Amino acid sequence: MSTPLQHVDFVQSFVLHGEPAPFRALCDEILRPDTRYLVLDLDRTTHLGRNLGELLGWELTAYDVYGDDTLDRLETARGGSRVALDWSSPKLLARYIAKGADIWALPGLYYLVFGKIASNVAWMRKQSFRIFGPEPVRVVQRSPQMALLKYLADVPQPVLRSLARRVWDRHTDDQVITAGDIARIRSRCPNIEVIISSASPGPMVEVAAEALGADLACFSTLSQINSGPAKIERITELRPDFADPEVDTVGISDTGYGEDHCWTKHFSRVADINSTSPYPPILMRGDRTTEIHSAAVLTNAEVGARAAKDPTFLSSKRKPATSPTERRFTRDQLATRLDTFAREIDRLLSDSNSVNPTHNAFRIAQLLEESRAALNTD
Repeated sequence: MSTPLQHVDFVQSFVLHGEPAPFRALCDEILRPDTRYLVLDLDRTTHLGRNLGELLGWELTAYDVYGDDTLDRLETARGGSRVALDWSSPKLLARYIAKGADIWALPGLYYLVFGKIASNVAWMRKQSFRIFGPEPVRVVQRSPQMALLKYLADVPQPVLRSLARRVWDRHTDDQVITAGDIARIRSRCPNIEVIISSASPGPMVEVAAEALGADLACFSTLSQINSGPAKIERITELRPDFADPEVDTVGISDTGYGEDHCWTKHFSRVADINSTSPYPPILMRGDRTTEIHSAAVLTNAEVGARAAKDPTFLSSKRKPATSPTERRFTRDQLATRLDTFAREIDRLLSDSNSVNPTHNAFRIAQLLEESRAALNTD
């Protein structure tokens, strides 16, 4: 008989949902009539590939230079672009480019190198764990997040809300969660409270909550970045019964760079949607989550194109490609399939005398990702 695992366990149920489908199909499976709280991330969760908080910063830069009238004139030509280029006024265009560079160049470059590039280059990623700790991207993100919050701090709230609404409306085609979806959820779960919790600034999160018909918006401020465990702390502060293990809770996020992987400690069930960093099937012992769902969710544009029988209806922004096969695993099946991964993670977690704990954190992260990837193969 094999030695019992000390620090990790397998989730009771793990579902890979296969082909992309509308958001309500996922909700039909993951929500229960007695679900009390549904918590939604915002950036790249309500919209495919769109960081709405970041886009608000870009929108404010354009507003500062051009003003409302010019932005209205440029709107149609912009499409989904974050930049606003007014070629009819070279002086304003030059000022816009200079102002954008002044505000965003340094924090943007820092995040590009130590966040995005480092996450995709093996030796750089290993070094990022050594430099920044077990959650390197979350640490690196603080630089652009604080730059954005400081930039917004002195702007009147009505202006920011107007710009946030403009950002929201511009990206309707990329939206995957709609007000209609939330209304349908309420008809099936009469006592549910819907919470939008995001690291984005308040005006963007509040506009999103208003547009979707959510009950509560939790967001970042200059004194507190609302990311990772801070999201849970804020929700529990505002809704103490959220922490009650008898209260049914569901969390849905794209969990980019693993930001919301800590949610398995706190939710009854979780789902990652359109994620490049999905939840792993191996949990820390004592985690609350019993079900993990992983789904590709269709955008408004994709739903329309599919209805029109367009064979290329899927967005080019989708990566990696979605497996067309739905796969379901019980805890016992996961234990059989992923035993080697779990035992190596357990050994690393037990190695309290390690001379290189950051190496352990890096290796554990790799093993968790590899365990998830192993479920995509026959």
